[in-house]
Amino acid sequence: MVELYPEKDGDQPKGFLKRLVRRTGLRLYCQQFNPPADIEFDMGEVKNVWRVLTLRDLLG
Repeated sequence: MVELYPEKDGDQPKGFLKRLVRRTGLRLYCQQFNPPADIEFDMGEVKNVWRVLTLRDLLG
């Protein structure tokens, strides 16, 4: 889950559910599935990145 800072004060932040491919100091590289595409986020725009856990992750 990638959360971006709001564009303007008072706006809701945008969130994206993507697969993390790699992360550098300046860019976050992700993959989406429908339609298949590679997506890049500028790290200056990224507020938070969370891992989404599956039931298998939780229970082993």
